[in-house]
Amino acid sequence: QIACAVLKRLEGLECGLQNSPLFAKHEFIGSTLLFVADKRGRSGVWMIDFGVTLPCDKALKHNVQWEPGNHEDGYLIGLANLIRLWKRIIAEDTWL
Repeated sequence: QIACAVLKRLEGLECGLQNSPLFAKHEFIGSTLLFVADKRGRSGVWMIDFGVTLPCDKALKHNVQWEPGNHEDGYLIGLANLIRLWKRIIAEDTWL
């Protein structure tokens, strides 16, 4: 149940970020995803650590690998990898 809730939150985060004008205009270098779960089955995933987040003059895709000068951070690539991982955990029933 926790794994399914985490997956749902990650998918919601991905959808929200893909549609966010703020996200499109900022580099999220050094930010963190905080995963929290307790023994009651409550869980959540939050974006934190925005100290190095910088505005960008052009719209960013966030699903492009970083290269010098392109300002892309690959954030959505990492998020897609996490979603794929949690789907695999659920499918294989390897969640503790």
